[in-house]
Amino acid sequence: MIWVVFIILTLGLISSAVMVIYQKSPVHSALFLILTFLFLAGFYLLLGAEFVAFVHIIVYAGAIMVLFLFVIMLLNLKTDVRGFVHGPGKKFLALFLGGIILFLMMVMLLPRGIDAVPGAETSAKMTDTEFRQDNTESIGLLLYSRYILPFEIASILLVVAMIGGVVLTKKEI
Repeated sequence: MIWVVFIILTLGLISSAVMVIYQKSPVHSALFLILTFLFLAGFYLLLGAEFVAFVHIIVYAGAIMVLFLFVIMLLNLKTDVRGFVHGPGKKFLALFLGGIILFLMMVMLLPRGIDAVPGAETSAKMTDTEFRQDNTESIGLLLYSRYILPFEIASILLVVAMIGGVVLTKKEI
């Protein structure tokens, strides 16, 4: 059953990435890029990296794409969005993609036991003392101990970039 989810995620990722390139409207291209990020987060869930998947959704599909859409709207591109929503076959495409997403959610959220989890054979062989931390706790311990300096440098760079963006878009008073 995992292979079916993998194939659906692969086809969805490839098709949405192709649609990012072939869209004429930059807004539609950005929306397909969000869909690409969501499919990629599904791969992280299949690998058992839940924390990375949700951080990927929050950071990339949330913050970065809001920034992209803000820049696109700031450029004031005059494109018509109404034709995209009400075009022929769009309702069928929306229902089809919604069905695929619903199917993927049902497969991933069904309780199946420890044997169906990816990597269960390695975690079952480990003793209790070797496998005390979960994924989120181990990432937090590494991030705030060994990699605290690069983490702080990245946060300072992000704050400087945000201030620079505000200064560049601010009109003269």
